[in-house]
Amino acid sequence: MATKSKSALETLMNWVERYSSSPNTCRAYRRELDRLQAWLLGQKLTFESVSRAHLERYLRAFAAGETLATRPGAKSVRTLSFTRDVVLRMLSELERKGLRKTAQIRDLKIPGAGVNGMSQMLPSWEELSEWDMLRQQWHDRPQPKTGSRDPLDRQFFIAEFIFCMALSSQELADSVMSDFKALDGAWQLQIRQAHVLTDRYVQVPAPAMAMLKRYRESRGLSSYPDASEADVPIVARQRTERRVNAWAIAKCLDQLSKPTGEGGQQQPRRLSSRLLRRYLILRSLSRQVDERSLRKHVRSNYAVNVLSANMNDKGNSVANSLAM
Repeated sequence: MATKSKSALETLMNWVERYSSSPNTCRAYRRELDRLQAWLLGQKLTFESVSRAHLERYLRAFAAGETLATRPGAKSVRTLSFTRDVVLRMLSELERKGLRKTAQIRDLKIPGAGVNGMSQMLPSWEELSEWDMLRQQWHDRPQPKTGSRDPLDRQFFIAEFIFCMALSSQELADSVMSDFKALDGAWQLQIRQAHVLTDRYVQVPAPAMAMLKRYRESRGLSSYPDASEADVPIVARQRTERRVNAWAIAKCLDQLSKPTGEGGQQQPRRLSSRLLRRYLILRSLSRQVDERSLRKHVRSNYAVNVLSANMNDKGNSVANSLAM
């Protein structure tokens, strides 16, 4: 009987040891490896032969507290998401070493049981439809006059840009125009965290770029950003080019939750960067966007996994309701 593969296990033990400079990470990965190895032994499976169906069964057992060295009781989505991602990373390492077929398991769903909190606030089909209609109204507005610094265009830009880019209010407040780069034939934004540039570039979708162009022109700037604008914030104060803080951006979103004087619809929920990110994730999942690329774009495995699991639990109802 095949209980384990020495070569696969040694490969994964070496993989774990690469993280020895980060003791907490190394311990966590070792714990996940030991737990999965014990389960495979009990199931008479190997790291090479385990299938997607087997691993989904493993995650369900882990979620229910039925695996070795696992506390009883339901697991949080964050815990399930971490375990799932580590399992996928282990499989990728085995594929890289030629011990498994390449891309044999491209994705792995986490169990829906115990999903709560964030998923309880899952936007409805009506809410997503109203959000799309509201965005369309913003894009259809007449072009503001150059230098007018139209306050509504400023609010619309902030909401659309946060939605398209899955940014937090703080990330948008910290960013400057020179963080935009034209790379590989597309506009990308280098993300700032706590005023420090990261190595992450996120592609800027066309609707976000269109709203940026409108907003820049309303501020009397050229249509597109360039590298010389290191001191020009992406979002400036209403009448000056001074930087705003995250609170001011959050306040702009909150103001859009109220009816406008132009017959605009009232947003059914109080807008926030977190809610806009959920809108983006659900809208993307409903349109069959690859989950791996979506996780990379929104920079959150947890958020994508939670909403994906919730959609699956409800029979992919959001996707079905939005199908044309």
